[in-house]
Formats: sequence, structure tokens, C-alpha cells
Amino acid sequence: NNHLILIFFLMIRRPPRSTQSRSSAASDVYKRQAMISAEPEIDPEEVNFSESVFAEGPVEHWLLQIQEMMVKTLRDTTRRTLNKYPQDALDRKQWLFSFPAQCILVVDQIMWTAGVTDAINQIEQGKNKKALEQFFDFSQEQITKMVSLVRSPLTTGQRTLLGALIVLDVHGRDVVKNLIQGKIASLNDFEWTKQFRYYWETDIDDCTVKQTNTRFLYGYEYLGNGPRLVITPLTDKCYMTLTGALHLNYGGAPAGPAGTG
Repeated sequence: NNHLILIFFLMIRRPPRSTQSRSSAASDVYKRQAMISAEPEIDPEEVNFSESVFAEGPVEHWLLQIQEMMVKTLRDTTRRTLNKYPQDALDRKQWLFSFPAQCILVVDQIMWTAGVTDAINQIEQGKNKKALEQFFDFSQEQITKMVSLVRSPLTTGQRTLLGALIVLDVHGRDVVKNLIQGKIASLNDFEWTKQFRYYWETDIDDCTVKQTNTRFLYGYEYLGNGPRLVITPLTDKCYMTLTGALHLNYGGAPAGPAGTG
């Protein structure tokens, strides 16, 4: 909602003069259409829409069009972000700072899921019994590279993105460690299916999220570029409870102290 308010003010920054034609007025007023992150305040992220949206007619109509364009823009950008993922996954500096933070985080999770899935498949098929250990080493090296990057000169927005990314990747590394200790050798093992997993499904050309026996289309609600809380075992249990409830057409409302993970 905060982001939609920011979009609204961005779009009505200056009204067109009555002497201007519609095309020149649109060019003058609406060319700055974008989503702006509420965080970080001193270095907000701006994501341009895929197409223009005109603030004309009843407000409930064009605000709905803005919401639809938000979803389209993030889906298009996430697809581009995935297609541009570097072949050398340890050298991601240029890629990390070329796309919106939310798309980077989603694609990072897609690639993590793909990596773990491939490793478990290799174990299950008897091709490489050490596949998960090797992926764990890769994950650790990837985190080390990002920590080195954090120590270099960065903008506030870039540092915020890397902080969120490290939180997610550290959790992913710990998950892989638990899979190794549990001697997981099948994609159907509960220790794997209970994880929050992101996929890009080529048959529908879209991102899906799976956990246990549930599957959801990714919603593409713009979240901006903000920090992430550390992910704890309790966080995972909350995710499992909520995805299970949504799967059964129920809702959920987590309660408890804020900021505890």
C-alpha cells in the first residue's frame, strides 16, 4: 500500500497545461511512472513500469491498472533476471546490481532450489553420492564472495540488497547442511519437501512456490529493497502452517513478539 501511494504521488507530481495535447501532456506528466521502494529512504530503488499507465477516469480503475502493471513489470523483470543469471555463479557482482532487489532475491532462490534438486537427483540415481556436500561447499564459497563484496565501497541500496541476500543464502546453506546430516537421498523425503522452494516452470513461463504438498503462483507484489530478518526454525514452521492453511482455503495470522524471526 505504501508503494502504491508513492506511485500515486509520482504520477500526479505536475498537472498538464490545458493548452497541451494529450500526447505531449502524457509525455510530460506520466513519463516518470515507476515503483519506488520505501526503503532505504536515502537511496530508494526505482523500478520503471513495462508500459505506461494513465491516471484518468475513476481512481479505482486506474489504481487497479497500476496494480496489474506492477505484477506484469515484476514478472517481466524476473524473467529477464533469470535469463541473465551468470554462468559463473561465483562471480555475480555485475548481475546483482543490474536488476531490482526483489527480482534478484527471487532468482537467487530459484537457482538454490535448482541446485539442491540436481544434487539430490544425482544421489538418488547413484551418479554422485557426494553431490550435496559439493553443493554445500559451493554455497559456502558463494557466501564468502558476497561477504567480500559487502566490504567494498557500495551504495546504501546495494548494501541493503546484499544484506538480505546473505540472510537468505546462509539459511539455504544451513538447510543443505541439515539435508546432509539427515542423509537425504530422495526428492520425496519430508526434510526436503518441507522447505520453501521457488521454481521457474517453463510450461507456464512463471514462478511458483512449493512447500510440502502445496503449490502457489508467485504474486509479484512489489516489496521494494528492504532488509530481511534472520530465518529461524520457527520461521519455517510458520511458513509451513500458513501455506498448508492457504492450500485448504483457510487464512492465518501469526502472533507474537515482532522482530524475533
